[in-house]
Amino acid sequence: MNWQWVKDNESALSDKAISYFGSWDKALRHIGLDPRRIRLFRPTWRSVSPWRRAEKPAIVAELRRRSSADEPLSWKKIVREEFGPALLNRAVKLYGSWSCALSAAGLDPFNGARSPWGDAEAADTLCEIKRRKRMGASLRYHKVASEKWGQSLLNQGTALFGSWGEALSAVGIEPQGGRTLWADASKATILAELRRRKRFGASLRSSHVAKEKHGRALRDRVASLFGTWTAALHTAGIEPIKEDSPWKHGSRTAILAEIRRRDGAGEIARDNTGGANEMGRAVN
Repeated sequence: MNWQWVKDNESALSDKAISYFGSWDKALRHIGLDPRRIRLFRPTWRSVSPWRRAEKPAIVAELRRRSSADEPLSWKKIVREEFGPALLNRAVKLYGSWSCALSAAGLDPFNGARSPWGDAEAADTLCEIKRRKRMGASLRYHKVASEKWGQSLLNQGTALFGSWGEALSAVGIEPQGGRTLWADASKATILAELRRRKRFGASLRSSHVAKEKHGRALRDRVASLFGTWTAALHTAGIEPIKEDSPWKHGSRTAILAEIRRRDGAGEIARDNTGGANEMGRAVN
């Protein structure tokens, strides 16, 4: 945070701060820091910092080491240490914020305690999602991220299932809010969703699905990939519900036209004499 170090190593930061506040000292005062105290900090730029070009694994390892050794994880304390500013700056550059760096290491940004979700198994993560659902707690990504250990839970859910939305889907919960998952979904993802709905007893009627959150997007994606909702169900190994059949309210003319089309396509079963098989004949 010393002006000389920032000027030499983070010129873009110092230039922007000066453009906003008029001087580096004014920028420091704006966030409650005393420029005179900052100048007293040991100038770490005079020796080679091990953090200047450190990668993410090295940053995470250092944070966990500090936690195990009961060394400070507070930003205000680390900035006073030798190489402390370099560690902070590198962590922020790699993770976006100091809190996110702590979360990536499985540590609580609030007090440095180790998060229970850093090394959680898939079953434990799913149990926590179910618990939150049962208790009425938010499952929205940005809400969870703002909670204690929330970012760590999100990170582990993403690591185990591919995304937070997929983690929710694994326990039968449709992701809330944000951009729909179905706009660019692959065939495999669509089929997995249909089988999930079947497994959890959710409706498979296209008319019902369309009324759900993101339901229209799912139905539209199905039509784009499979042609019809019924075809997608068949591909997933699910017997379509009769109410979804386009022929439920078909007219006499439409029914006859469809039978002729099927006959022309060779879809009508025939017996050995060449006549139409009467297995589907109505019983009087």
